[in-house]
Amino acid sequence: MSFTMDLLSGGIDLFYIDESARHPLYAATAVTVPFLRRSGFLGPWRFVWPDYQKKVEDWRRQLSKKHGIRFREELHAYQLIKGQGQLKRNWRNLLPNEAVDLYKDALATADFLPDASIITAYSTDASQFAGETGIGVCMLTLFQRMRSQCQARRTNGLVFFDEGNKSYITAFRMAQKYLPTGSSQGGWGSNATKKYAPKHVPEGCKLQALRYVLFHPIGRLNCLCS
Repeated sequence: MSFTMDLLSGGIDLFYIDESARHPLYAATAVTVPFLRRSGFLGPWRFVWPDYQKKVEDWRRQLSKKHGIRFREELHAYQLIKGQGQLKRNWRNLLPNEAVDLYKDALATADFLPDASIITAYSTDASQFAGETGIGVCMLTLFQRMRSQCQARRTNGLVFFDEGNKSYITAFRMAQKYLPTGSSQGGWGSNATKKYAPKHVPEGCKLQALRYVLFHPIGRLNCLCS
């Protein structure tokens, strides 16, 4: 993957995206992680992602120690709710009260990212917007919110989807050209819903196996259709 971009003053953020589908509901979550920031006003650029990687490793290590779960095993909301996944170190499932305690603790202690770093969108199979239906509406809505965040933070973005449905890449590339503004209920403010070539949609995307990316479970704990 190769591309060029004009670096904005806020630096670069990474977006890790996960989705959940259970008829008739769809949900998608993007976890925003700072990647490149300036050191002070007009100072040199610094890669800050390793700082957050250390924080998320500490977060997961504390969960593992406190709740007796395997460090590298993925956390899925639906597995916690159903008591599945064999998360314990002895490869047994969590008891219902253990699962609730872990879920609550994981959400309460995932506070090391900047405010508004977890973006979630929902739709149903009956949702319609800008010529899209179902999961397409969900993804468009998520991209709109990612765009708004990039605008507010003056950042560029790079997007990582978990390996799976390549249609998400197609939807993302379409959004880079013409991403609607407004919603299925009409435009924002006095403006009608319209499409335009956006300036602040994240620049690049990639399908990648995110099994061992520790930021990814934060999205999965916040992205649930039940």
